[in-house]
Amino acid sequence: MKRQISILAMMAIFVTSLLFSCKKDDDGLKGKFTADEAKVEIASASQDVQESMGAMMTNPSMESLMFLMQLLDMDFDDDEWKTSFKSTIVNDGQLSLMATNRLIRESLDLKLDDFDPEDGGVYTFNFSTDEFDLTNPNVTYLMLIYPANDAAYYSQTNNAELKVEDIEFVEIEYDDGWDVYTEELLTKIKVGQKIDNQTVMTCNYNATFNDDGLPLSMSFNMSMAPYSIVMSQSGSGVNYNSKLSFKEGNNVLVAYDLDFKYNSQMDDIVYFDGYFQLTPVKFQGDMNIAAMENCGDYDVNCMNNNIDIQLIQTDKNKIIGDIEFRLYTDPTYGDQWVEPVIVYADGTWEWLFVALGMDIDDWKSTLMR
Repeated sequence: MKRQISILAMMAIFVTSLLFSCKKDDDGLKGKFTADEAKVEIASASQDVQESMGAMMTNPSMESLMFLMQLLDMDFDDDEWKTSFKSTIVNDGQLSLMATNRLIRESLDLKLDDFDPEDGGVYTFNFSTDEFDLTNPNVTYLMLIYPANDAAYYSQTNNAELKVEDIEFVEIEYDDGWDVYTEELLTKIKVGQKIDNQTVMTCNYNATFNDDGLPLSMSFNMSMAPYSIVMSQSGSGVNYNSKLSFKEGNNVLVAYDLDFKYNSQMDDIVYFDGYFQLTPVKFQGDMNIAAMENCGDYDVNCMNNNIDIQLIQTDKNKIIGDIEFRLYTDPTYGDQWVEPVIVYADGTWEWLFVALGMDIDDWKSTLMR
């Protein structure tokens, strides 16, 4: 299991750092870059991605939401928050909406006494106490009224509001072999944000789950001009599909279309085939995770026989390189483990963490967060 989690963590790093993939389709590709050209393209793509994401973070709605997180003491640099946030993304190979719900409840409870999202209420930021006061309990929705940014805070102006309504949960019972417990999973929510009485963000989420708490269907859409996100998941049995389109106007920033298969116990993903693009790069191909689990700990040939993923430059429609595995030896302690590499057109290769501008300690630290 340890190797599988590392593989999934590697995929998560692609998203947060630079990359991801698309359904295998070589039609129209214009060959491969040389090794030297490929390295230039990776460096350039990394800068492009950082600039795109940096621009998004300066959006007034996003800045206001991040400022609200500060008011709620939700510190993204805090190790506990990082651990909790990671569990909402990857949890033993599954999306964990259960962890998402718990994270939201626990974080909001830091500033909202006796908070329960299903009870509703209007909470207004109190500049004297730096707390949120319940100013109207007689509503069915949850609303936070707060200063949109530093300027509003210093002028003591509550000029933003975040309204959460149509909140629904389903209660799922779990038996982990040691104890039986219940969790509430979010099945429906609608969120709207205003700044200076102007709507700057809306989003809607709906989901259904089976008796074991696995998502059977999910839809999510968000509008935060000029950005928009549409996300969905559907399937049956052990076969599912997940899609995402994240755009700035008509330009695709992030997109994926991923088919994946669970094992018969529905507790591990055993295979995926699809795409995830972070413009101007994408990984495309497939990975047989179940087969890789049966490889020896150091059998990179076996692992490479069960992975077929290419790194593509989307604007030029050319292949940067292939993703494979090599056995890494720690130069200090001599320990060995498997790490992903990029193989270039001439057969030369380099560690993925090196291509991403990281050293091995930073790479390992990022994977362990």
